[in-house]
Amino acid sequence: MKKILHKLRSYWKNVEDVFHKFFHPYSTRWHTFSARKPRFARYLKWAMFTFLFGLLAFNIFLLAISLSVPSGKELRRLQAQAASEIYSADSVLIGRFYNQYRILVPYDSLPGYLINALVATEDERFFEHNGIDYRAWARVFYRSILKGDPSGGGGSTITQQLAKNMLSRRQYPVLSLLINKAREIVAARRLENVYEKQKILELYLNTVTFPDNMYGIDVASRRFFNKRSTQLSIEESALMIGTLKATSLYHPVRNGDRAIQRRNIVFQQMLKNEYLTSTEKDSLANLPLELSYTVEVRNEGLAPHFREFVKGEVQQLLKEIPAPDGHIYDLYTDGLKIYTTLDSRLQHEAEDAIRKHLTEVQREFDQHWSGFTFPWYDVNTVDMAVKNSLYYQYLKGQNFSETEIEEKLNEKDTMTVFTWNGTEELYMSPLDNIKYHLGLLQVGLMSVEPGTGFI
Repeated sequence: MKKILHKLRSYWKNVEDVFHKFFHPYSTRWHTFSARKPRFARYLKWAMFTFLFGLLAFNIFLLAISLSVPSGKELRRLQAQAASEIYSADSVLIGRFYNQYRILVPYDSLPGYLINALVATEDERFFEHNGIDYRAWARVFYRSILKGDPSGGGGSTITQQLAKNMLSRRQYPVLSLLINKAREIVAARRLENVYEKQKILELYLNTVTFPDNMYGIDVASRRFFNKRSTQLSIEESALMIGTLKATSLYHPVRNGDRAIQRRNIVFQQMLKNEYLTSTEKDSLANLPLELSYTVEVRNEGLAPHFREFVKGEVQQLLKEIPAPDGHIYDLYTDGLKIYTTLDSRLQHEAEDAIRKHLTEVQREFDQHWSGFTFPWYDVNTVDMAVKNSLYYQYLKGQNFSETEIEEKLNEKDTMTVFTWNGTEELYMSPLDNIKYHLGLLQVGLMSVEPGTGFI
């Protein structure tokens, strides 16, 4: 409370100083002016007081909001979430653990024209302001609010957008948007106090969401160009930055023409801010859209059961190994590198052997029981499998009756199912699907080194 009262006194003193500095040099003129035009002088005085009171109220509001915003020290720990990677003994990446899949790239590794495109498009005065761009606020007020021009742009700086990415927005009983915006303003000022400009740009590009909900520039680069962000060309960089305005509207695959138009606007902004010459801009704007769209399936990979076992072991170990700053490591956000005893070459051999063997055995099994009911297809087994299925539980959660659930379980559609020969498209009902998977043979294989216990 003492801290709050001290800050309030400081704010009020600042208001008084502004008032005296404004009027004192003109006190004689002011008295003369007020005597000649008393009504106008009274209105002007009230306007001045209203402005100063509003300024004071706004500062009090920000002060109250600041209590719910992490301190500068805490913001230093709010780094971008990074996936932890798990490696085999022969240094092959076999999986990742993450909440938001991203790969962190340091500022020095990012192409200069990527940085230039970002600053020119999202925050022209980034290197001049301290987190808040008051000139942008004035532009938004005049063009967007007073003139109703939707192209007037926004007032958020890159630092404010970073604050928004790092702080989850909250729901309040009233004025949620205003309160959240105020929290982001306070956080932006604190970020500017604890980080250099280059670090803010690095954090932003590693946290911002690109099309397809790709978190960070490196993952987005791999998705749309099948290359690392450090390898992006200038036109590819401009395309990626252009999508930030509206990731669905400017999706390069679904809306290629719009994406090119937006990319060329980025080139125009780079020309305006002297990052490109007019000749370079015109030449780049004529380039076609060349994508190498790659959908990476991140949940598959070598040794899924082994990886789940490792996850439990690592989470237990992390409780005993604090980070240098004292916090407990988070497997899903701290970008850890985990090295295991597994040999990826032996794992490939084992999985290939299982696949080859099970394919043949499954074929013989299906032939043997062709035309008969599988031995475990009794009513109780199937009924238990149905009630344990996610689809049944979903329907139950939607308050469907047992009769309605039975009807939906028997509705046929095309489904993708697993076979030992690979995935296949089959026309079947959810009930058929459950019965089908009951008839799939399964096997486990584990190889352990006796002397060490290494798997």
